[in-house]
Amino acid sequence: MTDFNYIKESPRLRIVPCTLEMAEVALDNPAELSRILGAGIAPGWPHEFLDQDAMSFMMNLMEANPGKFTGWLFYLIIQKDLNLLIGSVGYKGPAGPDGCVEIGYGLTEPYQRQGYGSEAALAMVEAAFGGRSRESCG
Repeated sequence: MTDFNYIKESPRLRIVPCTLEMAEVALDNPAELSRILGAGIAPGWPHEFLDQDAMSFMMNLMEANPGKFTGWLFYLIIQKDLNLLIGSVGYKGPAGPDGCVEIGYGLTEPYQRQGYGSEAALAMVEAAFGGRSRESCG
């Protein structure tokens, strides 16, 4: 079963780490992904920024470095009230020497422009910096 020790919560979202098991079915088998997550899948999944190249990049890192990137890569965004997978968010990797992290996200079309992306990114920033305020990197 999935290790949910790294789940992030925000007012409307549950942000769940994407395991290798989830990544293997994320693009081609939404029914299995739904079963693993215990959540529905939004229309338009996978979103426009989640393609085979992006998924392969994440899967290769996870396979080559078991445990090294736990909590530092790819997360699935679940809208809590609907219990529905609506997108993904993630770090490109752990913070660099300058203390910066790079965050990217994508949402299925019906859930864009409703503040979900900003909410997910803010949860990831807060998690990355452990609640410490950060104005800029470098």
